[in-house]
This record gives sequence, structure tokens and C-alpha cells, in this order.
Amino acid sequence: MRLLSKLAVLAMFGTPALFALTCTGDTSGNSTLKASYRFRNVIPLNFDNNGNVTETVAASGVIVFNGAGGYSVTSGSYVDNMTSKGAVQTLPAVSGCYAIGANGTGYMVNPVIQALYNTVVYDYGAASQGVFSGSMTETANAGVGIVDIFVAISPIIANPVTPTLNNAIFNSSYWTGVIDYTSGINSNIKNALFNLVPNGAGGLGALTINGQSALQNSGGPVTQNSTGGTYTVASDGTIALSVAAPTGVSTVNSLFTGSKTMYMSSDGNFILGWSSTGYDIIFGVRTLTNPADQTTLTGTYYTSALELGIQAFCAGASTVDAYSGSMNADGTGNEVVAERLWSPLCLDGAYDYTADDYTQFNTDGTLAFTDFAGNLFAAGDGGNAFVGVSGSSQFYSLVVGLKAPSTTGSGVFLSPTGVVNAASFAPITAPLVPGELITLFGTGLAPATLVSVGGSAFPTSLGGVQVTINQVLAPIYYVSKTQISVIVPYGLASSSSGLALVQVNNNGQLSNTVTLYSGPALAGLFTQNQNGIGYAIALHPDGSFVSQSNPAKGGETLSFYMTGLGTVTPTVTDGSLGPANPLSYADSYTAGYPVGSFIVYFNDYNNEVFDSATVSYAGLAPGLAGLYQMNVQVPTDVGPGDVYVEVAIGDPNDPYLVYSDVNQVQLPVGSAKSAAVPVARGGAKPSKGRAPGSLHLRPLGSAKPKLVPSQQ
Repeated sequence: MRLLSKLAVLAMFGTPALFALTCTGDTSGNSTLKASYRFRNVIPLNFDNNGNVTETVAASGVIVFNGAGGYSVTSGSYVDNMTSKGAVQTLPAVSGCYAIGANGTGYMVNPVIQALYNTVVYDYGAASQGVFSGSMTETANAGVGIVDIFVAISPIIANPVTPTLNNAIFNSSYWTGVIDYTSGINSNIKNALFNLVPNGAGGLGALTINGQSALQNSGGPVTQNSTGGTYTVASDGTIALSVAAPTGVSTVNSLFTGSKTMYMSSDGNFILGWSSTGYDIIFGVRTLTNPADQTTLTGTYYTSALELGIQAFCAGASTVDAYSGSMNADGTGNEVVAERLWSPLCLDGAYDYTADDYTQFNTDGTLAFTDFAGNLFAAGDGGNAFVGVSGSSQFYSLVVGLKAPSTTGSGVFLSPTGVVNAASFAPITAPLVPGELITLFGTGLAPATLVSVGGSAFPTSLGGVQVTINQVLAPIYYVSKTQISVIVPYGLASSSSGLALVQVNNNGQLSNTVTLYSGPALAGLFTQNQNGIGYAIALHPDGSFVSQSNPAKGGETLSFYMTGLGTVTPTVTDGSLGPANPLSYADSYTAGYPVGSFIVYFNDYNNEVFDSATVSYAGLAPGLAGLYQMNVQVPTDVGPGDVYVEVAIGDPNDPYLVYSDVNQVQLPVGSAKSAAVPVARGGAKPSKGRAPGSLHLRPLGSAKPKLVPSQQ
């Protein structure tokens, strides 16, 4: 009884007091949250052994951020399908803390769990453009087992520019997403994406609602049409919607219908809503004013999501999960995404997942087809935000995407979003790892372009430039005015804070400090495009490069070059060359091998073949500094064609704890097969952009103890 047995005991002691909490870490961006916000929080709270949601809490209200790391909630309500027959109840007053860094990332104490159960857990996410969005991904570390999605927006209020709030203020169109745990359970869960078009006079345009319902079309895509909807804007900015049931569809099967409460952000770019007696959350972004193209999404975006579906990492069971993370979009439709994801039923802790993605837009900002993860997105807010839902059968989600705040600085300036894995380009929310080669971007970082001498250890000072990570000097490979590449010191493994503080010293002039999360291992494979996407840099046994004209063959052992495998044994000095005798093995590989804490998959999506592969070595590349090498035998039944190479790293002491999973590089595989014995098939099919193929499956009979209903 991990969560609510504890919470229920605390709840018996009465209404929680206002906490005096302090949130630490990078707090330099706390002033970005300073106003009265409206929030919505949906929390699937209990599950059965099959992963079905049996209890959900949905809360909403007013949260006031003081700009200095503290907040208070004095007005709010909630519903819980397991208490008071689901009637609307008053949310107790509560206060808490938050911490927002210079790049907009941060966390806050979840006010609903604190108010109802006197228990402190955190929503991790980001603040940007007057919106905070996050998810509880670390509650396992607190002995708690829940996930959620939390969104707060700064609403429009009466002011000298808009002295009167009435129907006329609501006159823009919004791409709108919704996920709805109808009745607090998932037997009739729904998600939908549609264009909401208020006319400024109390009427809603015709709605074409695309989505999914567990009760219709076997959970597959459905389209519904609704007309005649109305709205009323109150003097305090509250928008009351009345949405007619879609034509020919019963209320219970409607994706979006009935009475809704909604708020518009102060800049008019966002809407946030819900059903006062329901278990839904509605989020929308104002539609684009110019036609969309592949440059519409460019830069770094922060993401958070709540999902439910058939999960490969849960032995094919239906289970809820949530994530917070980020995405680097290159403006051509290619993206690298990083998610910190957790599922309470199937995993003993959150894990870090990075992958490539591809989006192609229609001119209205919607996707021409689902992305690699099966999501339908719609871009808005001038390309500064997007909203998405799942477009895959029997998978349901709501995804919120916000472009990172734009920051500049004078002198020696390190971009708050400009620290990435040098191989994978995993964005800012991906953790730093001991021994990882990372690239830093900024301005005024070095007096000139210099590169460390090949064949020797990297120095900790190059051209008078130094980089510290948690105040430890990092070995430097390359410096220029706008870019630096360094190796993360192995001492980061002993960090108890879980944070990595990065700073540049350019000949005595210090940069700002950028704060990131840290972790034990997160593989990054170098690619031929040098951007983390496309074909991996891999060598045949004869030393020639794998390419389309010289593809890999089944049964041969390839060498991949990578970074991010973490600490090594025997240990080496930071920045030194990888030894040849004895070899220095990655601890993430040797500690659990061959138990299975280090697994490589060859995912042939074109031919529906998904194999685990034999790994004969993973550790430092002999004679090279800053590089790891992985030797892997190609399974004999993948190809011909492009095959994804996925690297999943787990905890050898816990077969259900996955540290990280990377699934973003490809390998051309030819049609010729060797006579090598095929590797045993890995198991459940992986989903591109989702979870590892069959890593650490939790048998349903050994699911975590159920969360018991609370007794308020």
C-alpha cells in the first residue's frame, strides 16, 4: 500500500495546515510566476492489477504565485469518484513552494495531494508564456505511487485596456485538446482534438471533433460533429460553455459535450477548461495567423503529458503513465525528444527516454499524419506552443507543448537551454551523466577556436577557458566563441542533489550557471549527420563504415561509437584515453550482464521484426578520449532496409527499474544474411517513440500493491 494507505492515515488528522516549504535548486526564474493563476489537476489515483484506473481526483481553483518561490491556494474544488459519490467538494486552503530556473524548467509542490493528504510530492515541468505545465514523475522516490497532469494559466482579468469582460473578448479560434477519465475510470476514457471557434457574441462555430473513445470503434479513431454550442463570459473572466451533443451520438459516447468551465490567458493565446463535476482537462492554443510549414516548430519546447494505453514495457497491459520533458525542433520537421516518464503499475521509478520524431504540417497547423509516437498535434500561438492527443487505437493522451523562454546575455553567456548530449543532441531536460561528452552553446565563451591535441588526454583548460560541473573542472575537447565540448567528470556519480550545475570561465570572466538534472546513464549514439538523427556511425569488422552502399549484414558484429554510458571499471582519470589492456567496461554493462540490465534492440518497423541483440562489449573506446564503444551482433532476421538501434539501460539490482532508453538512430541493413544462429525474439512489440520492446516486463500477477481508496 504505497500511497493512499499513508495518505489516508494523514487525512484522518483533519485539514492540513499551511506548509512553510522551501524549494531549492535554480530559482532565478521564480519571478516568471507572479500572479493569480487558474489551475486544473487530473490525478489517476488507484489501479487494479490489470492497470485499469479505479479512482481519479480532479481539482481546479485559484493559485496565487508570489514571484519568490511561494504560492497559496485559497479557492478551489475537487471531485473524487470514490468519495462522497463523486460530489463536488471544497479543496482545503493550502500553500507551498516552487522553483523555476533561468531556462523555465522547474517544479512545484502539488497543491491537491498536499491539501487532501498532508503529503508533499512534486510536479516537474516548466513555466513559459504565462503557463506552467508539469507531471508527477518522481513520486516513487517519495514512497508514493501516482501520476498526473497539472496546468495553470494566468487568466485575463479586467484592466484599463479591457475594463469590461464580456462575450466580445472570446473571439479567437483555438486548437483544443481534451482527455476525459469519464466517471473517474478508464472504461470510457476519451481524448479529442478540435478547433474551438467562439464568435465574440456568445456562439460557437461548428465543431469537427476528432478523437477516440474506449466505447466506440474498438477504441479507434472517430469523428463527431456538433453545432449550436454557446458560451457566456462572466465579469471575472470565467467562460461557461454549453456544447451540444454531436449529431447522432449519445451523451455517453460524445467526445466533447455538456457544460464546461473555461478561462482564457491574459494574452489570449491559451485556454484551460474542465467539467466541474467531471474528470477531464481541456487545453487549447490560439490557431496560427500564417500558414504552417516545416519551420513552424523551431527551437526548444517543454512538454508534459498524461497517457493511458497498452504499454510494451508493461507486458502488453493497459496502464497509465505521465511524463515531463523537452523537444529540440530543427525547423525541417525533425525533432529529438527527451521524456522523463513513469508508470506506477509497471516501473519502480521514472526513466529517461530519448527518441527522434518527425512532424509534417498541414497549412492550418495540424499534422498531415501522426508522429512516430502516434500523436496528433496542432501548432498555434505563432509556433510557440502546441497541443496533442493520441491518434493510436486504444491509446489515450493529452500533450502540452510550450516553447522555452527566449534568453540572451552579455559577456560570457551560457544559453540556459544550450547544454546537450554531443552525440544524440538530447535536449535540456535530459540528465547529465558521468563521463558524457556534452556540447555547450552560448556567446563569448572563448577567445578563439581551439581543439585538444588528438591522441592525448583532454586538458581542463584550453585557451584560458575552463568549465566546471558542480565546481569540478571538466576536461575540454573544443572551444569557440559560441560552442564548447567537454566531458562530464565521473565524480558527478556521487552527487546527492541529483543536479548538475554548469558554468564557463573564459579567462577569468564567469558565465551564468545552468542547472540540469543528473543520472547514472543515458546513451547517445553518434550519427553521420552529426545531429543525433539518421544513420549511426558504425564500423564493419574490417573497419569500413556502414552505409547504404555498404550496409550491415545479419550475424556480423558492428562497432558503434557513443557517449553517456556512465562510470567505468577499471576507473580512469577524467578525460584520459580509454585503455586497451585491460579494457575499461561501462558499469551499466558489466554489473548486470548477462542478466539483462543493458539491452540493445534492433527495431525493424518496416518488416515488423523486433529483436534483442548480443552485446559483446560496452565501455571506453581504446586509445580515444571522451568516447565509448559498443560491439553488437546484428540479428539475422532484420532488414532489408533501415532498422532502428535502441539502447536500454536498467538497474541490475531491480529488474523493473529502467534508468534510460534511447531509440533515435538508424542502421541500413542489407538483404544478405549470414548463417549465424538467430537471437531469441525479445517479446512484446515496441512502439516507435514509446517504450523499449520487452525490457523489464512486470508480470501482471506481481503488480505493485493497489492503492486503497482514501477516506475523506
